[in-house]
Amino acid sequence: MKKIILLICLVLLTGCSANYNLVIDENIYHESLEIANSNYDDTYKSQIENAFNASMPADINYYDPVSTHKVDGINYYTIEKNIDDSNLGITYKYDFYYENYQNSTIVKLFDPKSELLQNNNIVSLNATADYKVFLKYPELDKLNIKITTNKKVYTHNADRVSGNDYYWIILKDDSTSKKINFSYDKYEDKKNVVEEKSNKIIYIILGGILFVGCLFLFIKIKNSNK
Repeated sequence: MKKIILLICLVLLTGCSANYNLVIDENIYHESLEIANSNYDDTYKSQIENAFNASMPADINYYDPVSTHKVDGINYYTIEKNIDDSNLGITYKYDFYYENYQNSTIVKLFDPKSELLQNNNIVSLNATADYKVFLKYPELDKLNIKITTNKKVYTHNADRVSGNDYYWIILKDDSTSKKINFSYDKYEDKKNVVEEKSNKIIYIILGGILFVGCLFLFIKIKNSNK
């Protein structure tokens, strides 16, 4: 049985922002979309309940905006309803392998032209500033994006970085101009890079101590021969 589905639940974003989180862990991409509203009414509650009881395939190729029933052989997002003292919302979660993430339903509904590329050991994630979600849902004011990884990062244009977390804020006003660029080493961890730098510093310090010691010894021997 088919019925009108709340497309990726973003239709719920009346004056809200959406939080998109991606954790890159080896060859696994842990994706989640969190939506919450502290100013809601009975209609919003009903929409959340409908979205929670619906189903959404993780692969955009199987996405049908008017179908809510599951089909055998297709992978679906895990949907969680979030309730606390002041907020009511919903979260979509799915773990992709690298080769499947480029077909993420959430990503492709956000930005149909987004790319996931690999050149040797360098993986690049690029959003093209074609955020259709702001056109489809004019009530959406802001999209928060966070990418977390312990891999060696080569390039990024994040608005803010905190440890292994890279943050972007996409506002409606700059949704046609703000791109996302992020590239990392698929095989090398950030920890190894830090350790290499630490080892270099240690070697430099030891080398300096050895040089000063040799110089001191040379001067002492020279003075003793006078």
